[in-house]
Amino acid sequence: MDKYLIIGANGLIGRKIGKFLEEKGEHWVGSCNKRPEAGLRQVDVTSGDQLEEFMSGTAPSVVFHCANLAGGVDLCERYSEKASAFHYDATINIGRLCRELDSKLVYISSDYVFPDSSRPIDENDEPGPLNEYGRLKLKSEEWVRKNMKDFLIIRTTNVYGWDPDSVTPNYVMNVFNTVSSGRSFIAPSYLWGTPTYVDDLAKAILGLVDRKESGVYHVVGPDFVNRFDWAIQICRSFRLDHLLVQRSDSKPENYIPRPLIARLNTAKLQKLSIVAMKGVVDGLESMKQEMEKQTHA
Repeated sequence: MDKYLIIGANGLIGRKIGKFLEEKGEHWVGSCNKRPEAGLRQVDVTSGDQLEEFMSGTAPSVVFHCANLAGGVDLCERYSEKASAFHYDATINIGRLCRELDSKLVYISSDYVFPDSSRPIDENDEPGPLNEYGRLKLKSEEWVRKNMKDFLIIRTTNVYGWDPDSVTPNYVMNVFNTVSSGRSFIAPSYLWGTPTYVDDLAKAILGLVDRKESGVYHVVGPDFVNRFDWAIQICRSFRLDHLLVQRSDSKPENYIPRPLIARLNTAKLQKLSIVAMKGVVDGLESMKQEMEKQTHA
């Protein structure tokens, strides 16, 4: 049987990919880092030796690079060397091992490789990252495209799903945790994006792998909303007090640059008819059902 390797298998995206592989009866192995988990190998992706020992012992046909660095954009800006070691150097090491093992690499990238745009952004549009995180993602993409024959670069954004144990909650979990505890939540109306339900993202990625597709794909949800309106809908979907959501119309001081208006065009993905990406309302409803299922399990 084909073997699949998931780096960052206890993260939001990696966990879903593993779940859907299991449902298909596929064998996979996975790694984690600072949060040990039964069944997963603890691997520091910034250690070339640990990566080589882990990957060489599995001989995978497909490697899903889903690991992410807690702290996101802010941490990358403050600690550029640490960020580069995690996002860029580790990707190079993973890519080189994939070449040696003749494995396909699936690399999770971001819309932050682009600047603001008043129109939907295609896969071949000119990039222009505004911060260190985006620059490192773009550098990693460029290395993969230049040095690998079989790869998928998945650009996505605003990924959400039910993930109560995460130390880095996604936006929906942040709103849910804050408002459900009776605290106010500040939501920026100036920040626009395309919320992406993690189940749909994982299914799209696996669909592309199954079809043996290669190259760059934009995989995001269909709705284009600002963070304030999204937070209000989250409250409505989970029956929380939306009056606790406070609207912020201006950027705070020392705000790290990022695209405030960015919308990835998914026409290339849609032509393949792999999965119907859910809009905000339907995605939140599916997430709510998963929450209730886990709560009553």
